[in-house]
Amino acid sequence: MKSGARSAFTLLELLLAIGLIALLSAALIAGSVTLLNDKPVFPQEVFWQASHAARKTALLNAAVAGGHDVRLSYDDKQKAFIADDGVAPQTFPIAKPPPDLVVQFLPAESGGPAAALAVPTDDSSSLPYVTFFGDGTCSPFTVQLRSKAGAAQRIDVDPWTCAQMLKAPPAS
Repeated sequence: MKSGARSAFTLLELLLAIGLIALLSAALIAGSVTLLNDKPVFPQEVFWQASHAARKTALLNAAVAGGHDVRLSYDDKQKAFIADDGVAPQTFPIAKPPPDLVVQFLPAESGGPAAALAVPTDDSSSLPYVTFFGDGTCSPFTVQLRSKAGAAQRIDVDPWTCAQMLKAPPAS
């Protein structure tokens, strides 16, 4: 019988325990990241992604001799925005869109706030696409997103910056 034997963990047992804890924590962190990234993406967000990509592509094309403007359109069958520069079109699909989603590009309103309240019900005034130019500008337009479940949302796009136009606060 050994009289000087102590009961303690060996270095190998401690390293194995630490390694197992690290492995489990890595798996938990990876799982939580995927859960957090599964937030819904709204059609407006996909429109802005496609718009920024179209503008960036047009700017990059302008640096190349014979660069092309970029046309941004919406494909109702694919439920996706398409940025086409004539060489390599980019597709921006809307994940889980409402089945009755209607996206229209409309000419920019020049009639002031009263004209902005009018919501066209026909497709005669809609544009098939909008153009982003190599100088960083775009054709003046308004994008309208609507579904039967919700009200129509109109986004006025500034032709100089290709960003959302700020609206003046209502006069009181």
